[in-house]
Amino acid sequence: PHLLVLGTGCATPAPLRGSSAYGLMMPTMTASPNGDFSNTLVLSAIIECGEGTLTSLHRHLPLDGLDPGIDASRSRLDMQLRHVGFVWISHAHLDHYGDLPNVVQAI
Repeated sequence: PHLLVLGTGCATPAPLRGSSAYGLMMPTMTASPNGDFSNTLVLSAIIECGEGTLTSLHRHLPLDGLDPGIDASRSRLDMQLRHVGFVWISHAHLDHYGDLPNVVQAI
């Protein structure tokens, strides 16, 4: 498992430090278009979902193994969001759930 730190900031956002958000990436068997299976890290859970979570995911998810002719970062985000099993919010402060509506809509 890998923990992707997406933001560690507080209620006052900063350009390079978003509100609280983490992505839990777990190894999962995935099928390639030709039918082969491989062990790949996928975004299994989002822990906290402060403002800018979706933007940070778009910025920081790895871009391996995609067709260069497509918008790789957007396609990778869409593929990863399909694997999210849950979003965990610790408490009801905006800097912990501010991007939740955008993330749910994207999922």
